[in-house]
Amino acid sequence: MDREGDDYGLFALMLENQYRFVGRLMHNRLLDTDASDGAAKFEPALEQIQCVAMREVALSSRSAGLRSPVQKRIHPPRDRRLAKLAIRATRATLR
Repeated sequence: MDREGDDYGLFALMLENQYRFVGRLMHNRLLDTDASDGAAKFEPALEQIQCVAMREVALSSRSAGLRSPVQKRIHPPRDRRLAKLAIRATRATLR
């Protein structure tokens, strides 16, 4: 999941249907304190989780092109580069 994937209704539907999923959250959501070892927010809890995999991913360059000003702000031009990803996994209960 990507943009706007951190929606309670979407999470509830996926859990109800027993889907497995990976999400990228935009906001530092509140956690159920019983499930997070005392961390009130998601990001501090993630920092305590051990990395399970590292990957390098090639990102293509992106020119300004013929896009709207809003799209140019959201997706600015960039040079081609190699992104380094640290992958962590856990279960979390959001408040």
